[in-house]
Amino acid sequence: LAGRPYMIDWKSPSYSNYSAPLLRAQADQSQQPGAQSVNPEGLWRKYAETWRVGAGQAEFDRDDSEGGRFRTSKGVDPWTPWELSLLPDTQESLDSANTTLLLQPAAGRLYVTDGANLKYSSDPEAVSPTWTTVTGTPSAATSIASDGYQVMTAHGSSGIYLTDVSTGASASWITGSVATVAYVRGRVMAANGAALYNVTTAYSGGPAALPTALMTHRNSDWSWVGFAEGDNYIYAAGYSGDKSAIYKIGIKADATALDAPVVARSLPDGEVVTAIYGYQGFILIGTTAGVRFAVPDGNGDLTLGSLIELGTTVRDFEGQGRFVWFTWERFDT
Repeated sequence: LAGRPYMIDWKSPSYSNYSAPLLRAQADQSQQPGAQSVNPEGLWRKYAETWRVGAGQAEFDRDDSEGGRFRTSKGVDPWTPWELSLLPDTQESLDSANTTLLLQPAAGRLYVTDGANLKYSSDPEAVSPTWTTVTGTPSAATSIASDGYQVMTAHGSSGIYLTDVSTGASASWITGSVATVAYVRGRVMAANGAALYNVTTAYSGGPAALPTALMTHRNSDWSWVGFAEGDNYIYAAGYSGDKSAIYKIGIKADATALDAPVVARSLPDGEVVTAIYGYQGFILIGTTAGVRFAVPDGNGDLTLGSLIELGTTVRDFEGQGRFVWFTWERFDT
């Protein structure tokens, strides 16, 4: 080797070449074996015992990484501590080629906007569910909401139509142009373009015209996308171009009217808000990039959590038990 001869013991069963170890020998005195017990001369190992924090973390071994978070999954339930299992199977309840599919549960019925039709089913989870078409709707709905008994649908220039779980017919309730309707904190909220409304007309009082706008954004290009309820405020989300903001709307002490909307939080430029949802005092925000979880403070302003990146648009949420489900466009082929 390098001009220096060495004797080789050919009778030895094997021979090898290795470097002197750079690390001193270590002894693990703990009663519970862990990463500190691994031989430092071998490969560096990282271990995890739970994945219940969820997906969205690309790097596991950075200083700010979360030990119970992973990168991505499909069809896996990681929320039971110390185990992984498969999510329940899914089944198709309604087959439609339409793109205006919006869901709304109400008192034992599940309503869906299917193109120009509004349908409901009392057995959507059955092997062969029955879907009934509600009569009277004028066109494809752009939004749907319910107070648990009444079901409201927005139809653009045709305004808001109203039905309930005792009937299979819908009729005009509010005239004027409405793109978005919601029921939050006991109030019917509506929006069209830059205008935001609080509808106070009695359910039996229609058809009636839209009230004076609670707010019309100074930016004529502004679009409201939805409403959410917090513990003390109503939240309204909107955007213009690549700028998005969440407004908070207070309720007057005597509950007779609403305060003027003010900004509770702006989103990072380029992250366009597409949905907002309130659940158990927390606010969830859907964007063109994914999902954000927000916590209101004592003044109703929002503290944003980190972005759960999906690479696609989130348009709706639904809370059930300890989970909040969200839509995921183009999840796969």
